[in-house]
Amino acid sequence: MLFLLAALACTDADKDSAADAAELPWSPPDGPGPYDVGFTTLEHVDARGKTLIIEVWYPAIQEDGVEPDAYEPTILTGDGVRDADPERIGAPWPLVAFSHGFGGIRFQSVFLTERLASHGFVVVAPDHNLNTLLDLDEDASAQVMLERPDDIRNAIDHIIDLSAADDALLGGMVDGPKEDVVYASTGHSFGAVTALTVGGGELNYQGLLDYCGGGGDSRACEYLDAIDPSVIYDYGANDPRAQVTIPMSPGIWYAFGGGGEGLAAVREPTILGGTLDDVTEYEAEILPTYEYLSSPKTLFTFADAGHYAFSDICRLAPILSDECGGVEDGFIDLDRAQYLTNILVTATLGVQLAGDDRYAPWLEAEAVAEFPEITMDSAR
Repeated sequence: MLFLLAALACTDADKDSAADAAELPWSPPDGPGPYDVGFTTLEHVDARGKTLIIEVWYPAIQEDGVEPDAYEPTILTGDGVRDADPERIGAPWPLVAFSHGFGGIRFQSVFLTERLASHGFVVVAPDHNLNTLLDLDEDASAQVMLERPDDIRNAIDHIIDLSAADDALLGGMVDGPKEDVVYASTGHSFGAVTALTVGGGELNYQGLLDYCGGGGDSRACEYLDAIDPSVIYDYGANDPRAQVTIPMSPGIWYAFGGGGEGLAAVREPTILGGTLDDVTEYEAEILPTYEYLSSPKTLFTFADAGHYAFSDICRLAPILSDECGGVEDGFIDLDRAQYLTNILVTATLGVQLAGDDRYAPWLEAEAVAEFPEITMDSAR
């Protein structure tokens, strides 16, 4: 099995990391981890002069009887407590970046980001300005696509800086020095494209131009006129520190070349996608993305899942899609989809990022086969 072989082939440093991880409290990925969840909202002017609003989730120590806090300005709540005391026994913690979807928001997938924090990860998610639920400007979409990877890179850098500076809340929570930090790049939909780019994908403007000029039917083609091809490669894109890549409901594979060749450089990719996705369609978008990736790679296919199964958007805007009706409308039950997503993503990051082999059995083919809604394909 891919993950077990990867573990057996690990370096001495990886073995040390795995040994350290095995000494920490642990819970199986089908439920919350051994830690409480804290979250905080940061405002940061980055090296570009751009203001980023960043959500950070982290292992915490909640006071007895405290109630979870809402993700303002919405009424969405999960299990997290705002600015809860951090859990530093076990720190520094593995670092994960999350990129939200088109018109989403940094806390659009709280079901997952909180779960990861409870299992000992620090999760960082910036708002992509002019592309959120609260400020969407479709005319800015082309520029947003170019800036998104650097939003992630600068948000990660800021958290590392705070950790190194012994910030009162996040001091010592992640490892440094900055240039050596390893993290996972995750995202949903448009954020999946961002995750693929940060994780090694090479954007190819000419490939996108050829695809659209050849009759390609994609929303991305609507924004071509707004892209200046002379500056497309001036943006940061690939971050070599992003060593694990988990795109959910990915698409726009043709932005990486007419044959998707730019996807071959993505590092350690694991894709999650649904067969009833009507935004990034399974056959036309998700499957080709997987096919163009280099091995080792894994695809988890969710039967009857739509585009938003990997988010909390149906809790924020339930009229957005028919799939928000769940089983009654012919889709997978959303709670079930999120339960399975938490298992697969937590276990994948536990093995590949945290070096904790206790998660590995949950990724074996026999274990995944116990979930009738999931099909797993993998290539070494």
